[in-house]
Amino acid sequence: MIVSIIHALFPSSHPFLFLQQLEVLSDFFANLEDWKKNWRHLSAENERQLYLLVSDTLASAGKNSEAHHFLIKYLSTFSESDAGLALPATAALAVKGVIGAVKEPLVALSSASNLLGLPAVKRLAADPAHKAVHELLQVFSFGKLADLLEYEGKHPGVLAAQGVDREKALRDMRLLSLSLLAAEYEEIPYSAVSATLQVPHDEVESWVVQAITAKLLEAKMDQQQEVVMVTRASHRHFSRQDWAKLQEKLHLWRQNVSSLLASLRDKKGPAPSHQSSAPSSHHHHRGSSHSN
Repeated sequence: MIVSIIHALFPSSHPFLFLQQLEVLSDFFANLEDWKKNWRHLSAENERQLYLLVSDTLASAGKNSEAHHFLIKYLSTFSESDAGLALPATAALAVKGVIGAVKEPLVALSSASNLLGLPAVKRLAADPAHKAVHELLQVFSFGKLADLLEYEGKHPGVLAAQGVDREKALRDMRLLSLSLLAAEYEEIPYSAVSATLQVPHDEVESWVVQAITAKLLEAKMDQQQEVVMVTRASHRHFSRQDWAKLQEKLHLWRQNVSSLLASLRDKKGPAPSHQSSAPSSHHHHRGSSHSN
């Protein structure tokens, strides 16, 4: 029923009317999860088809980021035991979801590694026709520029075949590589940035500025020492090792704070002594005499 209503709202034969209606319903799409709570009789299949229809509708209007968001919601509806996983159409849509993340990895930064956990996407790894696409997602989820270049050597032509702009992919991967470096080290020599990104030494500062602008990291550059000093870095994924590093940093921070407090107490000296009961007792006595 809901699918039929949305189809009726978007007649493909009237593109201008289509765009007007899409703008009217943009808030509806943004709040779809809230609306869905009121649809008590929405079946799992209808929910799945709703996500796909919204994704296709947004893609037709050129709203690729929003369309990809709903495509991932569609792929998320498949469980490990879902019979629909075996359908060629599901595999094709899983590939579409993967390539969407690869084309805009900075936008899909937080969801790219989560994609790898979806049954519909995991199934691609065992499919000879789509195994290379699954591997490409792994590179963009966890790798650096060197990994992408190695991937190209193993799978020549895959980027072009999937419609991925190679120059943009290299630029995005350089920024992601810098973000990964910043997540690993608090101070990064310019030479390490140059080697990891495979760029000339005099371009290092430009790439750091680009990464800061993209909000992948917060950092300052010491131009004399030629060091990037990192204060924050975005993580594409948060592994057990990352949790261990965070725990270690928090423990060190706690020790530093404890030492600072102890040092302040030592400088302040012992607290002055106070008479405990006499002033209070005397005050109470004066008050009683006054009342009498």
